[in-house]
Amino acid sequence: MQPSITQSDQSEARRIPLWRNRDYLVLWSGQTVSLIGTGISQTAFPLLVWDLTHSAAQVGFVGGLGTLPYVFLSLLVGALIDRWNRKRVMILCDIGRALNLASVLAALVFGQLTVIQLYFNALAEGTLLSSSISRRWPACRAWSPRNSCPPPPRRTRRPKG
Repeated sequence: MQPSITQSDQSEARRIPLWRNRDYLVLWSGQTVSLIGTGISQTAFPLLVWDLTHSAAQVGFVGGLGTLPYVFLSLLVGALIDRWNRKRVMILCDIGRALNLASVLAALVFGQLTVIQLYFNALAEGTLLSSSISRRWPACRAWSPRNSCPPPPRRTRRPKG
């Protein structure tokens, strides 16, 4: 006996390719720009601190400040963001991170950059990044049409116990 085709099987057959979905392309290109900015900031902050202080301890401190919010806030922020509009949170976090980096550039251009500002910028970057990273996959699912994103991976084995 051959199983009948269900409605979910038919919808999978009519799945729209992601590369033809405008919303997904906007999301993908925005995330690409965001990840490039993340790489630049994670490289630039320690180099700027080194240039200002010539202290390895302060370079490590600014790196730690950028990581602390991710370590301590990810679970709390993830629980809060589940109650909010994921698309809006992701966009606002990325805009905040861009403004954060723009403030460092402006201070550098005008010769007013200080180590204290870099500490605050690293802390803000880490906080906004932890809010943004924990929502990337759910935001893709919320942003794109229902049949565009692949389903999340399924657990193949049951845990023993």
